[in-house]
Amino acid sequence: GKTLVGLVYALGVAPMGIKLVITKAGARGTWAEQCKRYTVLEPVLLMGHKAWEIPQDPTKLYITAWETIKYWSDVIVAARPAVAVWDEIHWLRRPKHTRATVMPDSARKIGAVCSQKLGLTATPIPGRVRDLWTQLDIIEPWQWGSFHQFGIRYCAGQHNGYGYEYLGKSNEEELRDRLREVKVRVSRDDVNKHL
Repeated sequence: GKTLVGLVYALGVAPMGIKLVITKAGARGTWAEQCKRYTVLEPVLLMGHKAWEIPQDPTKLYITAWETIKYWSDVIVAARPAVAVWDEIHWLRRPKHTRATVMPDSARKIGAVCSQKLGLTATPIPGRVRDLWTQLDIIEPWQWGSFHQFGIRYCAGQHNGYGYEYLGKSNEEELRDRLREVKVRVSRDDVNKHL
């Protein structure tokens, strides 16, 4: 379901521009298979540590992985994709893991040059508002402030004598209002009726 939503979105908002999908390495093949099955686009896998120039070809869907994005980010930024679909965007919520494997700056640079962005996740974040910041910062770079600012405002951030903890929720109504602008929940039935 999520893959089809991403494909429909990429084709709908950027029929003539470069289309990019960032997913987990193990899901690149699934995206390529679904792309061939449901669209006229040709999937192109951006793999490995040696990046090559991405041609301005709107008939292709470029698919890369979170695990290799740091090697491809400069080439992707230079290509200026019209749309980026961030599959499994919740993967960015673990800061230590993300810093080691993805390099959030790479993801942020790509987010900044794409005119249209869609983050896909099937993993809810009940009671862990602090996990939202990374995802929101990629979709809307710098619009949510730094992690610390977000934590103070929406995660009841408090100094505990050693550093800050962001374990709660605060300003929930304001957060819900702001999230209405960037969050869309799509059911399987809604996806199926548009196929």
